[in-house]
Amino acid sequence: MPETLLQMVTRVRDILKEPVPARWTDEQIKGYLNRGQESLAILAERTKTEEETLLAGTGSFGFPEDFLMMKGLYWLDAPYKREIKPGTSMIPLDDTTTGDPRYYYLQNDRIEIRPIPVTDKVIYIVYYQRPPDMTDNDTPFFRFSEDALVSFAVFRAYAEDNDPRMQLWEEDYVKQSRRWLVTETQNYQEPFQQLPNW
Repeated sequence: MPETLLQMVTRVRDILKEPVPARWTDEQIKGYLNRGQESLAILAERTKTEEETLLAGTGSFGFPEDFLMMKGLYWLDAPYKREIKPGTSMIPLDDTTTGDPRYYYLQNDRIEIRPIPVTDKVIYIVYYQRPPDMTDNDTPFFRFSEDALVSFAVFRAYAEDNDPRMQLWEEDYVKQSRRWLVTETQNYQEPFQQLPNW
């Protein structure tokens, strides 16, 4: 049966040998567990694609609501999709060059594209999807991920203190997350498997 966030907090506290908050608050541990879900989303390459219309003369738009990390950005040059490559540095504030999109920059919670297009462009944002944060009685977004999340939370708690035990728990997290990934990959692919030949 899936564990709730509060149950996982208790497990983390048992490992840290801190049954009641002293060094780490419950909110800190909940934060570690939720950041663990983000780490698993990237590991599992759980991506999503959204379409955005970039209006002529406009060089930027906001992130999708559940944006975690960029995977790729493309614009429609019918019938082809052309890649927009990441810029190599911060975008110059006075860069107002125009033309077909070539580079993107992630700045100030926005996606900036240069050159600025002179006609409307359809943009495809491919990104890692952020799992919703758990609250007290929520269970993890990913099934069977509790052991990996607990290991991640213990690792992060020790890492904040520069405690050498963080290395052991980082290794444990890698082991637990790989074990989880095998199960997750099988579960995720199962609905898409072909039926056997009759």
